[in-house]
Amino acid sequence: MSVMVPCSDVTAVSTIANNRIGERTTVDGKEYVYVKAVAAVLQGDCLYQKPISATVLMHHVWKDQSADCGLVAGVAVVSMASGEYGWIIVKGHFATVRSMNDIALKDALIGHTVDGEADGDATSTNEHFVFGFAMSAATTFTDDNGSSLDCCEAMLTNCLYG
Repeated sequence: MSVMVPCSDVTAVSTIANNRIGERTTVDGKEYVYVKAVAAVLQGDCLYQKPISATVLMHHVWKDQSADCGLVAGVAVVSMASGEYGWIIVKGHFATVRSMNDIALKDALIGHTVDGEADGDATSTNEHFVFGFAMSAATTFTDDNGSSLDCCEAMLTNCLYG
């Protein structure tokens, strides 16, 4: 079931779950999923499902690409500390996807070995991991914590949670 929330709510984070984990919403044609960050993440980070265990459930995310799931689950809308809850974007246009500094317009995007980054160079053998397409070349932005990071605008089309 999709619940409509005001657009400002998809930027809210909390130390308690204010929505059901895995809840989906659509705002301005973009799709979001409510998650728990199990490690600190920055605005624009490419996030992955943490391997499920007795203490880690579905929709518990982190930015560690080296774990079992190589497909990006979604992108952090805002920074979250470990243990915080918030929304990630899983489908639609997003202006600040953290990326390598050599991303070019129209690059197919996959997760990069640098945690949290998107890569556009290694897609020839990893087409099944493409989660979106660059709508701009990489540029530098300042995130909501004041960190200067490389990013690109992207259209997210195939995230794990999408």
